[in-house]
Amino acid sequence: MNPLRAFVFLVSAVVLLTAGAGLYLSGSPTVNRRLALDTQRLNDLQSITYAMDQFWNLRERLPDTLETLQQTREVYVQNIVDPATKTPYAFRRTDADSYELCATFDLPSPDLEKSDGRYVSYPAGPGNLFWQHPAGEKCFSLDVNKPVKPVTPEPTRLPNP
Repeated sequence: MNPLRAFVFLVSAVVLLTAGAGLYLSGSPTVNRRLALDTQRLNDLQSITYAMDQFWNLRERLPDTLETLQQTREVYVQNIVDPATKTPYAFRRTDADSYELCATFDLPSPDLEKSDGRYVSYPAGPGNLFWQHPAGEKCFSLDVNKPVKPVTPEPTRLPNP
């Protein structure tokens, strides 16, 4: 075999192996796109929960709909619709101060204990375990975060000397 031809073959093989390894380590473009959509869904749901808390603190009730929440001037909600389907996230009041938010996810949450790190799009930690989800529809049960009102202590009376 010609040495130049062998060199070209070797370089081509290295380039193909490197490209294959890069795709394996980073995931396919389709998986990465689906992961980005799921990350956006989680960000949207978290934004909605913060807005629900703000709405409760202003009105001492939950809004009737997510549209009502988004139209309230004193409250900021980034997005109330799924980034891919453009349908609103599901919202149901379950009590005077509790509710469910639902979204449909493309991929299951990574198992944070067993993940090899390739598909973890949000930092692992105890706070994120709440937001774990399967592929498909997942509803999260939430309570509004009511502010703690300070208790004014009774004035203490000092004994007369």
